[in-house]
Parts: sequence; structure tokens; C-alpha cells
Amino acid sequence: MGELREPPNFFRLTVERTSQTYVDFTSGAGHFLSLARDEQPGSFYFRVAAAVFAAFAVEAYLNDLGAEVFTFWKSLERLGARDKAEVLHQRLLTNAIDWGTRPFGSVNELFDLRNRLAHGQTEIVSSSHVVVAETIEQAAASDRGLESEIERRCRLSVIERYVADSRAVIELLAEAHKPGSSPFLLASHSGGQVESLTREEADRHERTRTSRPKGDDAQK
Repeated sequence: MGELREPPNFFRLTVERTSQTYVDFTSGAGHFLSLARDEQPGSFYFRVAAAVFAAFAVEAYLNDLGAEVFTFWKSLERLGARDKAEVLHQRLLTNAIDWGTRPFGSVNELFDLRNRLAHGQTEIVSSSHVVVAETIEQAAASDRGLESEIERRCRLSVIERYVADSRAVIELLAEAHKPGSSPFLLASHSGGQVESLTREEADRHERTRTSRPKGDDAQK
């Protein structure tokens, strides 16, 4: 005679996770900046990555903040990042942004750099100068190399300023929206609940779940 087993229990688990993209991007910018500071081979690419993540962080925060401030934000989402910042700054701080000083001046440069990286083109740089040396070989060896505009704008000191000021802009707008709040407390958070079900309720829930249209079919 087989072993008797108690009937299984049924539970419904409902889970929701919120991921704050701008927090993740800010962390990413800091991570790549730390790697760039090591000055190891390939550090240029870490500096580029830090700049891109910093720009993405500001843009993501502007979208989150805009959705909280304006009920019609969907109609403004086609605006560029700079225009979105202007709209929010005017609403929250009642004046125009000073794009010529930090931190917004840095973010303005950062947005431009991000666009140049996204739509990159070949750049030719050249130089002609007098070198004092005993031989041609020594003269050639004295060449320190030429920087493209992207390389010049991705120097470590510049990227450090961009990363710091992108965070400062987010904190400034967050303080104007909700004084005393910290926009970087949580990168993501989850919540959920568990409830007991009868066998009939579990069967009904499963039938409903499996019969629900998926993807594009749900829109038809």
C-alpha cells in the first residue's frame, strides 16, 4: 500500500518590481569613472562610457520627474533633453536655466558630447610646429600625439566634472520638486503578496492566465 500524501496547498504570488533607471545609470557612470581613473589600457573607453551613462541618467530623470510634474508629459516626450530641462526648471524654480555655469553648463556640454558620440564622424586632426633636436629620429620621437575633439572632451578631468554635475542637476531638480528628498535612495525595489487559494480558485486562475492573449495579439 502506497504512502498517503496530504493534498498540495495552492497560493497566488503577486509580485511587482520598480526599477529606477536614472539611479542605475548614475551608478554606471560612477563605476566606469572609477575604472577610468586606473589609467589602464582602454581607459579612454571607460571615460566615454561614464559620459554616456551620465547623460542617460539626466535624461531618464527628466522623464521621471516630468511625468510627476505634468499630467500631459506624454505630449512633451519628443522634446530634446535640454528643452525638457528648461520646461521643468521653469515650472519648479520659476526661472530660466543658466547654461553657462555649473552644473547645467557641464550638462549642456554632456548632452552635446552624447549626441556627437551617437552620430560620430571621422575626424582628421593635424599639427605643424618646430622641434629642436639633434637628429630626425629624435624630432619624430618628440611627437606627443594629437587629440581628436572627442578625445579632448573625454579627458579624465572633464569626465569627472560631467559625472559630478549630472548628479548635481538631478539633486537640484529633486530638491525643488520635493524639498528634503533624496533621489538616489533606491535603485529598485520590489513588493508582493501571497494568498492562499482553494483548488478551484487555483484552477480558475490558471485557466485565465493561459487563455490571456500575448504580445501584439492583445492589441488586436
